[in-house]
Amino acid sequence: MPVCVITKFGGIYDKYFEFIRDFDMLIGSKLVSDNEKFQYLKQYTEGRPHKIVRACLHLDPGEDYQKARSALEKRYGNKERIASAHIDKVLAFLDIKGENVEMLDEFTVQLDTCIGVMFGFQCGLLELQNPRTLR
Repeated sequence: MPVCVITKFGGIYDKYFEFIRDFDMLIGSKLVSDNEKFQYLKQYTEGRPHKIVRACLHLDPGEDYQKARSALEKRYGNKERIASAHIDKVLAFLDIKGENVEMLDEFTVQLDTCIGVMFGFQCGLLELQNPRTLR
């Protein structure tokens, strides 16, 4: 089997759930210490998320990982915010010409992704009732 790769998380809300899922599956579920998980978390974050993780660097070993995960979840794990980011991507496709097959296909993929998020998170369904989204 090919080696699975974790994409670094740089703070884009609609990428957080995928990052955490991959991180937990490939690193968090392994029998490694919280110290090692913290090192991997530092390695696989960049930008603002990396700064958030590094802010926990001086905590007691083991506590650093738990605090960093909690801080990332608090900032980037809000399901409403993630759902809203996906809707924003769909709304960015406002003016697609019918003959632009490539853009229509890209829109379809983005719409399918957004629908998956809405139904997967349940709370995202409220965003579908937002007047901005309905327009």
